[in-house]
Amino acid sequence: MKHKAISLLLLCLLLVAVFDPSDKIAHMKVPLFAAVWALTAMNYCLRRCISTVPLSLLMYVIGFTFLIPLWSICWYFSQNGALDGYDGFNYLKGYLFLTLCIPLALEKIDLVPMLSYVLTIQAALASFVYVITSNNPIALAFVYGFGSEYGVFSMSDRTYGETHISQPYFVTSPLMVIPISYFTFKCFVSKGRKRILYLLLLILNVMGMFRSGTRNNMIASVVTLLLVWLWYSRRRVLLACSIVMLVAAVAFIQRSTIQAMMSPDDVSNTVKIHFIRDYILLLSEPKTFLLGQGLGAAFNSTERGYVTISEITYMDLLRSYGVLFGVPMLLGLLYPLRRLANHRWKSVHFLYLGYAVYLYLCTANPLLVSSSGMLVFSIVLAQTFSVSQVPKVATKLAEA
Repeated sequence: MKHKAISLLLLCLLLVAVFDPSDKIAHMKVPLFAAVWALTAMNYCLRRCISTVPLSLLMYVIGFTFLIPLWSICWYFSQNGALDGYDGFNYLKGYLFLTLCIPLALEKIDLVPMLSYVLTIQAALASFVYVITSNNPIALAFVYGFGSEYGVFSMSDRTYGETHISQPYFVTSPLMVIPISYFTFKCFVSKGRKRILYLLLLILNVMGMFRSGTRNNMIASVVTLLLVWLWYSRRRVLLACSIVMLVAAVAFIQRSTIQAMMSPDDVSNTVKIHFIRDYILLLSEPKTFLLGQGLGAAFNSTERGYVTISEITYMDLLRSYGVLFGVPMLLGLLYPLRRLANHRWKSVHFLYLGYAVYLYLCTANPLLVSSSGMLVFSIVLAQTFSVSQVPKVATKLAEA
């Protein structure tokens, strides 16, 4: 009964993380987080410690969530850092959500299907918002105001060459790589009506992510599908050749659009280029290069003035933690991908492929270090450090 209650709380937390990432609507992220932990602790005590958490997972969480971030905050204040306007404690709250991998491991809960269906709702909403706002200024103004006020999504138009894109961009849309990888896999292992259902859900998620209009999202939506398909295909060489030919044909047909997307004159590209130059300049100072400026430290950027974080996530990690602690943090993010080398876990490789694409998306998106991004990371970690037997889903694939 308590297991079901924890699952229900986690479902509510996923809904809030996806549809209220800034926690401005319901203000329920922290209460739900605390409730999950409280019920897990109660359940753990009542079972008299029958279930245990892998020591390696505990060490990972302690280092990644507490030791390094807290040391970085102390380092910031030791350098006469000001408390006024300091955001380090807000970022630390995001890291704390990574600890949810412990309740997931203790209760042996797989949140991937639940997360996939929650994000499918977002994908449907993205298409719905696009339809109701097309050629409807009143609806567009209302939706734009709501999205801006609560930090759920934004409405903007982008033009690449001769291609015009009107985008309802949900803040958590990069997470849709997980349902795309999940439903692609389910299409492989299902038959009959179930396969048709999963195919429809897959198409809905690809369309929803593509509809967001950002270059990385559009690329990732297609790449995730093709990557999982290729990974599980028995005719990889033929499929790979077909994919290369298809990509080449699309690139040739849309060459003007692609050139416009990659142009340094593009507003978004210009901002990113200036941020990279700012980071290179900051990291050229030996002390910052070695130990960083501290988690939540502000710096004077060329494009946006004083900021504490930017879209260039991994360089921002190096700025905050320095090479001494930033590199271990980056390696920690990559650690779950080692599962891809283990053939026994082939039946859940789709999750790590989706996670790999998610890490790619986070090269230009700060979602990773938010509470919503860390919640997804916790799902991946719980699976990575699982001591249970290899999942029985798609046994044929696992043994192939």
